[in-house]
Amino acid sequence: DTWRDLAHLGPRPEAPWLQSVPHHEPQLQSSNRTHRNQDKIMNQPLFLKFFPAFFPKKAAHTLTKHEAEEVKYVYRTRRPKLLHLTVDAIPHDKHYPKRVGMAAMLAAVWLVLYPWKLKLMTIMAATAYSFTESMFTFGERGAPYTSVAQYWANLIYSPILLVAYGRYLRDHHVLYVFLFPANVWVLEVIVQALITAVHGRNVAWTYLDYTDSYFDGAIRIGQ
Repeated sequence: DTWRDLAHLGPRPEAPWLQSVPHHEPQLQSSNRTHRNQDKIMNQPLFLKFFPAFFPKKAAHTLTKHEAEEVKYVYRTRRPKLLHLTVDAIPHDKHYPKRVGMAAMLAAVWLVLYPWKLKLMTIMAATAYSFTESMFTFGERGAPYTSVAQYWANLIYSPILLVAYGRYLRDHHVLYVFLFPANVWVLEVIVQALITAVHGRNVAWTYLDYTDSYFDGAIRIGQ
């Protein structure tokens, strides 16, 4: 009789604390996903967090091996510092003599051909840009970054960017404004070529992780 009575009772109900587990698990998973998404947003650099439309980045999984390696080297690889400037050595590869010769030639151009007033202007421009770039990359990359390579490139090229361009278009104010982005793009393409000739790669910057980059990451055209 006892076994018949137990059979009529049916299966034994689960304890209340065991019954509640399946109901709370999906909510817990959803909560964890929400927290992870919030942490991801909070950890983004300021510019990407507040102005994402102006900084269209490629998804990490879509980057080619070359793109990922260049971005990692420039912005995430520790190198020596000179004050706030990152220092890159000339690589000791088969092109080392040519690279040293190119660096010596560029230094000679600045030392011999530039008048002292122009030298002073280029030093001021390169120094100002180094601090500007540090602040910009803090907002764009999450950490300040500027380099000796960018500094010496600005010493060489800033007279063309600022003086020659302004002298040529000083009487055409509208053209000066509208053509200035093209002036900067030309600078970036030429300077990337010079830095690559000395260091084997562009150690100063790269836009390869942007959707609107061209010339092997030298420029962004904006969207």
